[in-house]
Amino acid sequence: MKLLIRCLFYSLVVVGVIVVNSLFFLHKPPEVQLVFITPGFIILGYSLISDDFRKKSAVASRRWSRGR
Repeated sequence: MKLLIRCLFYSLVVVGVIVVNSLFFLHKPPEVQLVFITPGFIILGYSLISDDFRKKSAVASRRWSRGR
């Protein structure tokens, strides 16, 4: 259940970032957005999400190995 909630939260965050990024596209030149803002959001989001899921899977694998 926690995994489902976490996935829904990250989905909402990704949609929010897309909306904010599209607002930046309207107010700033597209060159600035495509070169600096969009890759920064993508790299930051990927690193946060992947780190969070790796921590949880590492804890679960340690629990599994202790049980044996």
